[in-house]
Amino acid sequence: MGQAPPSKSCNKDGNGTIFVKVGEFGEKNPRISEWTSKPIKIAKEGDILICVVGSIGEINIASFPCAIGRSVAAIRSKSKDLDQKYLFYFLKNQINYFKKKSQGVAQAVITKEMINSTELLLPSLGEQQRIASILDKATSVKEKRKQGIAKLDELVQTIYYEMFNNCPEKVSIRDIVINNRIIDNLSDDSIWSLSLEHVESQSGNLINKIMIDRKKLGSSTFYFQPPVVLYSKLRPYLNKVIIPKESGYATSELIPLYLNDKVLPIFLATVLRSKKFVEYANINSVGAKMPRVIMDKFWDYKIPLPIIDKQQKFLKIFNSIENTKKNYLNSHSQAQLLINSIQHQAFTAGSNI
Repeated sequence: MGQAPPSKSCNKDGNGTIFVKVGEFGEKNPRISEWTSKPIKIAKEGDILICVVGSIGEINIASFPCAIGRSVAAIRSKSKDLDQKYLFYFLKNQINYFKKKSQGVAQAVITKEMINSTELLLPSLGEQQRIASILDKATSVKEKRKQGIAKLDELVQTIYYEMFNNCPEKVSIRDIVINNRIIDNLSDDSIWSLSLEHVESQSGNLINKIMIDRKKLGSSTFYFQPPVVLYSKLRPYLNKVIIPKESGYATSELIPLYLNDKVLPIFLATVLRSKKFVEYANINSVGAKMPRVIMDKFWDYKIPLPIIDKQQKFLKIFNSIENTKKNYLNSHSQAQLLINSIQHQAFTAGSNI
């Protein structure tokens, strides 16, 4: 659970201190930034780091001394009777409570008072260490499942490359997309509203399906229906490509790609998720803070065009890998439920594990 070690390319200030920016030490994205400003405070090795302003809730443990800004709090136990790892898991269990307490203000903030006023169950030091050890092991299981899922996604790309890299025929994306005029055929008042935050990077998995009242649908949306590939032109480095299984409405930051009969949706989606295309899209983007793909460059991108039978073979392999992924995803979810259960029992009065 500790912070990833600094790479050789990291810059340091005159004192050799590495600066960690807010949001860069969390579980989802454990990376180190370059030195960008004068340090405000120094976190010691083993300190618990929490984002307390803005994108609050990211939490991790510093595995080396680092400088942190105003948006990050460094927490350490002052008592020999409080195990630091136990405190980490306790605070992690309180994140949703802190977020709820911070609602209703202009900017979400976890205050020092929120943390200090939180009651902490304090069993014996040995019991704290036992609980932390159990949670370490459960978290390790969850992370291994997550790594397995990532490896399966890599396998899809490897197989795609091996099957189609030497394909002689290539066409542009514009050559395989047809201009379908799709008319809304949904009769329900409750409709699926798809936004970019609902799509997982790299894999294209649907993170959350949000149903809304049709009357609340925004103007910057469009109707889509399968079979279609939806590609995010915003921030192409996030690599968000989804093949929806149902009809709905999507943000206009997604591009609907309806294909002719020479290309299967999964084949194009795999092309768009490939490292080669993502690099191409990043180079051919405009805008600093919110880069978008230059659409002419997007449409001109050349992709291999194997015969449909070969694409069908790839689809069968892909579906087999997806079935394996489902098992990993289920194991990952079960591991998280186990962690939640252990934390509830460990940090709730009257419970024990």
